[in-house]
Amino acid sequence: MTLSIIPQPRKVTETDDLFTLKSPARIVIRGDAALPAAELLAEYLRPATGFELPIVESSAQTGDLELKVTGANTADDCGFYDESHQLCVNADKMELSGASTAALVRGLQTLRQLLPVEVYASTPQEVSWTIPGCVIEDSPTVRWRGVMIDVSRHFFPVAQVCRMIELAAQLKLSVVHLHLTDDQGWRLEIKKYPKLTEVGSVRKRTIIGHYWDKPWKYDETPYGGFFTQEDIKTIVAFAAKRCIMVVPEIDMPGHMVAAIASYPELGNYPQHQLEVRDCWGISYNILSPKPETIAFMKDVLAEVVELFPAKFIDIGGDEALKYEWEICKEVQEVMHAQGVKKESELQHYFTNEMGNFLASKGRRTIGWDDILNPEMPADAAVMNWHGADIIKEAARLNRKVVLTPHEFTYFDYFQADPKHEPLGIGGDLPLEKVYRFEPLDSSYTDAEKATILGAQAQLWAEYIPTAEHQEYMAFPRLCALAEKTWLCGTTPGYADFHKRLEKYYGVFAQQKVNARPLE
Repeated sequence: MTLSIIPQPRKVTETDDLFTLKSPARIVIRGDAALPAAELLAEYLRPATGFELPIVESSAQTGDLELKVTGANTADDCGFYDESHQLCVNADKMELSGASTAALVRGLQTLRQLLPVEVYASTPQEVSWTIPGCVIEDSPTVRWRGVMIDVSRHFFPVAQVCRMIELAAQLKLSVVHLHLTDDQGWRLEIKKYPKLTEVGSVRKRTIIGHYWDKPWKYDETPYGGFFTQEDIKTIVAFAAKRCIMVVPEIDMPGHMVAAIASYPELGNYPQHQLEVRDCWGISYNILSPKPETIAFMKDVLAEVVELFPAKFIDIGGDEALKYEWEICKEVQEVMHAQGVKKESELQHYFTNEMGNFLASKGRRTIGWDDILNPEMPADAAVMNWHGADIIKEAARLNRKVVLTPHEFTYFDYFQADPKHEPLGIGGDLPLEKVYRFEPLDSSYTDAEKATILGAQAQLWAEYIPTAEHQEYMAFPRLCALAEKTWLCGTTPGYADFHKRLEKYYGVFAQQKVNARPLE
């Protein structure tokens, strides 16, 4: 195959034809389901070409771009759509057909990569807009192909979040997961509880350097920021146009110092006024499991559900240290009342309360695999970061899994020798290692493979303070993960990928993406 596309399409047939996009061209749609994709295509093409590209519903003529949805265009029980599509390019026209609007949107990204790289420019370019003749039949192997953006430890404003969503969409990802709350900052406006952002969104200072560098040093500068509910609506609408599900995470019962600092009664020792955490690591302070706290968190989730239409709502659940629960008399009384004998079971009680509440709202719970237990809602899912044993247990319990193994998907890990890299949390995750990741590994049984929804990358932000650093850590590794999740075991090999990636750096250059230089 001579065409250079990332992720590589499943089947490509090249021809000797050549299609040239010219100013009289129209975008022709077949039915209303194709209209959103047509509008996005026009938005993509107009800046660089300068062409009007009117959208019409009529018979296609020579030189037109035709879009049509051929399937039912309905979501499955996880909120995903059939993304299979076919792109046909000949001398007369370009025709893109797909099973859903989402399928067309994925196909548009292939079309853009077939055009000269200048199509990604934001101003008119003097280029002959030719597309090589071909027939491309394509579809992903797994549904959940995602990236998690941590906006809690360091806050990224609407414009940068939308930029990352666009860059993810170009790689045909389907999910952007927003880690909205943590010990170091609460980043989401909750109207019923305004102190969550009035107090919880600002820390007095931030640790300088690495957590393991002792003694700790601080910048002594207040740090804050949060999304208003209008901001979230903007982000969700931007993502929806690109057929990307935005999954919000409200991490609980651990990673909640910012919330407890805002409302001390949420904690196990409300007489102790906490401050928003100014260093990294795991805190011993977690939410109380008492009924009032559970009611509070359900109120929070009620507003989250209204803001995010995603089928899945993430309740976190990781790294909830139980020290306070072990020694707090009030917590032990809650355990007795619930018939719970272990603090780990008490966390399951807490998270299952949240899961059942979300189910009552027509949503599905997801969280880190720490929440996995037999009593969780039947349609709940977990993000697997603790190894293959969790996948086996999830299969036994018939629960879905999103793969997030740290050794392949934690993009806060170093990409090369730390002496020559920006500060990272640790680890060793070069580009080639990401490409070795196999979401549907041959070691999994058929039952285990059936539990796997997909996989995603993690951009934990303790050591990612700027947009430039975020992009450096994400790219090009996200290109590798996008291809591995799209094809799952049928990828052509790292050397072939690397060659195509060299061309993709032209896309990065046009969009001024701060990708790590390719070795």
